[in-house]
Formats: sequence, C-alpha cells, structure tokens
Amino acid sequence: MTRLLIPEIVPTEANAKELLALLDRLVRSPQFLRAPRLQELLVYVGRQSILAGRRDIHEQEIGCSVFRRRPNYDTSHDNIVRVNATEVRKRLESYFATDGAEEPWVLEIPRGGYSPVFTRRVSSSTDADRQSEQVAVSEPVLPELSISADAIPMRLQPPVRNRLSRRTLQGIILGLSGVVIAVCTLCGFLLLKDRALRQRIHVWQATPTLRSFWGNFLADGRDTDVILADTSFALEEDILKTQIPLGDYLNYAYKGLPPSISSDTRSALEAILSRNNGSISDFRAARRILMLDPLSTSTRLRFARDYTPDFLKHNNVILIGSRKSNPWVDLFQDRLEFVIGYDTALYQVGVRNLHPRSGEPQFYPEPQDPATNVGYGIIAFLPNVGQEGNALLIGGTDSQATEAAGEFVTNEESMASLKRQMDIDNLPYFQVLLKTSRLSGTPFTAQILAVRTYPGRNR
Repeated sequence: MTRLLIPEIVPTEANAKELLALLDRLVRSPQFLRAPRLQELLVYVGRQSILAGRRDIHEQEIGCSVFRRRPNYDTSHDNIVRVNATEVRKRLESYFATDGAEEPWVLEIPRGGYSPVFTRRVSSSTDADRQSEQVAVSEPVLPELSISADAIPMRLQPPVRNRLSRRTLQGIILGLSGVVIAVCTLCGFLLLKDRALRQRIHVWQATPTLRSFWGNFLADGRDTDVILADTSFALEEDILKTQIPLGDYLNYAYKGLPPSISSDTRSALEAILSRNNGSISDFRAARRILMLDPLSTSTRLRFARDYTPDFLKHNNVILIGSRKSNPWVDLFQDRLEFVIGYDTALYQVGVRNLHPRSGEPQFYPEPQDPATNVGYGIIAFLPNVGQEGNALLIGGTDSQATEAAGEFVTNEESMASLKRQMDIDNLPYFQVLLKTSRLSGTPFTAQILAVRTYPGRNR
C-alpha cells in the first residue's frame, strides 16, 4: 500500500472544516506546541487561505499582523518573517514525515512565498491487492436410491426422545439465573466505578451547578484559553505611574521607555520587562480551573504577552488578573459594571461601582491595614469579543482577592449560593462583586456584595 499526493487543492467551503482541523492538529503537535510565534504565523496564513481564499499573502502583512511590526517597516532590514517562515517549513516537513505520516491532507508553504498549499493524500493498491482468490465449490452428487414399496413399514414408530427430569430442569434454570444475576451485579459495579472515575477526571461534571456553568467552557466544542496576567507589565505601570493602553502592549511599544527617567530606573525596568513574571495566586486560580478537567485537550494555559487577538475572537477565554496586570481586560471595559481602580480623593485602591443600585456605594475601598487580609474580587461572565463563544474575567484588588475569586467560581457550594441569590434555574451572563478574606491557615471566604445579570443574553 502506497500513499500518493493528488494535485494542489484549493480550499473551499466543502473542505474548509477538514483543513481547519488539520491546522489545529499541527499547532498542537510536538513540532509546534512550544513555539507560540510559529503557531501564530502558521494559523494566520492558514486561516487567510482557508477562510478568506487568499493566494497572495505578503511578508510585510505577516510582519504587521503576527510580529507586531509597524505598517511601514522595512522588510529588507528586518527578516523576522523570513526566518520564522523557514523554521515553519522545516517543522511542517518533520510533522508530515513522522507524527502526521497518516494525515489525509498535507500542508506546505513553498519557498519564495507565504501562501499555504494543500494537497490530499490517497491510497494506491496494486492489482494483486484488489483481486481476491475465488474458490469454486461443487455440490456433492448423491446417488439415487431405489426403494420398493414393500420396504416401507405399515406403521411408523415415533422417535425415542431423551427426557430430562424436572429436578434437572430446575437445576439448569437456577444455574442460568445465578449467572444472569452475577453478570448484572458486575455491570452495575462497573457502571458505578466508571461514574466515580469520570467524576474524578471530569470534576466539573460531578455537581449540578458546576456542570451547568462550566459546560459553557468545557463542553461546547470550542477551545478555551486561560490567560495568565503579566506582572512585569504591572510593575512598569506602577513605576512610571501611568496606564499603558492595550495597543502599546500588542506592538511592544511599552518596551520603549521614556527618556525622562533616570538611568537606574531604566536599567531596572529593562530587567523587569525582559522576564515573563507571573503571580503565584494567579497560577493557583488557573490551576483550579485546569483541574476541573485535567485530561482536556481543548483547554490551554497561555501567557498574556504571547496571546493574539485572533484567538480571542474565536475561542472561549478566561482572563485572570485585573486590567492593571492583564491588559486584555481592556477589550471588555465598556461592558463591566465593577472596575478595579484608584480613588484620588481617598488615596486608596478599590472597586468602582459604575451604576450603583439603591443602598450600594459608588466605591468600595480596600482596607489600608494589610494584616486584615480583606480585599475585593470581581467575576464577569460575558460573551467573548467575537460574540461566538464565552469569556470569564477573574480579578481582584490584590493577588489574594484574585485567587479567592478563582476559588469561588470553581466551588460548587459558592456557585450554588450565587444561583440561589439570582433565583434562576440556569446561570445567565452575570457580573459579581465579592468581599474576600482569609485568616492564616484557613480557606478563603467570599461574601457576595452585588450582582448584575443579563438573562436575555444567556446561551
């Protein structure tokens, strides 16, 4: 059996689903799994070809869209696209020669261009393979028998039958009944073991409220990205005493430090920004989410600095951290009711209540005494940017409040109490403000202070 390539296939609506599935397997393969930049380049050119029918993808376009270069950058002096495209070609060749040797499609990016070429593999069998041996079986010829009428008896005697005693029949029936009961008992035992194993592996399915809520992320057939905050970026904002917009974060303009700062400050910031730093509390919140379904292949942990807008439009997304450390929250700011910020009159960090209801304050200041371990957490369950999937924002006035919010949304008892307070059967899109606290050596506690729901937008 050999594998042949048929001529180049132009992506169409009919084969788009297969080609997108191939693209997804490629970015998850060992060749690309730990290379986010190569993943982005491959996904960009692949989607442009499959979904937009593009056959003329240019170097400068990729540089701007994937590598955040300015629109007028000089490709003759900046070869980042060419270098990465060469590496993508090598890894594609490696994949289709090893892990993807049985793939029905092959994706290539011919040298001298950046437009993918898709070809289909077909199986070729020899004539000997296609022919099967035929064996002729002749029916036996029975000799004719000549029987005279005198040989037939006048009365035929009935055949002798072997009769079983009633006791023997009862024994057989009892034995079969025992076998049936044993098989049914074994099946019931295996079903219980299977259910227990599934509940340990798929924790979110074990309880009704978590199953109802987390099914929006773990059972809708869409990839879910868990995005960790960038604390290096937050430190830069603290030191410079300014808020850096998402646009500057995407094109790495935030690394261009202002000339007015001292040389010592510049050296310190350059060292900070050269590292991908994260908060241990953010990691704990992310771990609780990932442990809801530890064997899932559609839930991925990503770092804010390596994420791209294209994924945010199509995938489910979970943003961990406030806007200060996770600038992707900017894309949801106009839909948030509770915003973490700084009150210049009180000189305090806290939560602004943008549309307070009766009895609710406009600002919830964080206690100034750090020994109290009291903070405020925010949970927002909303549609994603592309209105195709779901988004979950988990943040807090400090790292412990963020961790407490992450614990709240992954705890059956906490989410059930939220559902009871909403007085609704199925959780809709919502936003919740929590007051969090923790004594040394004890679990977090979270008090629900305010809730906003959007039943008309429930999926």
